[in-house]
Amino acid sequence: MIDLILRVVSMEVPNYVSQFMSINSLESKPLKGLRVGLIRETLDDGVDRAVVSSILGAASHLQDLGCTVTEVSLPSFSLGLPAYYILASSESSSNLSRYDGVKRFMGIFFVGILNQEN
Repeated sequence: MIDLILRVVSMEVPNYVSQFMSINSLESKPLKGLRVGLIRETLDDGVDRAVVSSILGAASHLQDLGCTVTEVSLPSFSLGLPAYYILASSESSSNLSRYDGVKRFMGIFFVGILNQEN
């Protein structure tokens, strides 16, 4: 039995590695044709360096996957947060006033029904 195992182990195993293509030579671009814009104002002064390097690293990875990455400028980008605060508070105020009106209307409705019964 051991003789058989030794014969099998001593047989030369063919080297198939040389027949495989390198993974780097394959053209795999799943995001080819996709355009991605980097907002210039998010990369300016005042943004932490670690955040900027993470954004640029992600952009580099997207380029490796086939994307076209371009830098774009949105001059009104800095007004987004103040606009959000105004819209969020007005929307919540609008929603709360709806509930307030429902309570008052229902109260008036029930008082009217009680008055009709008497």
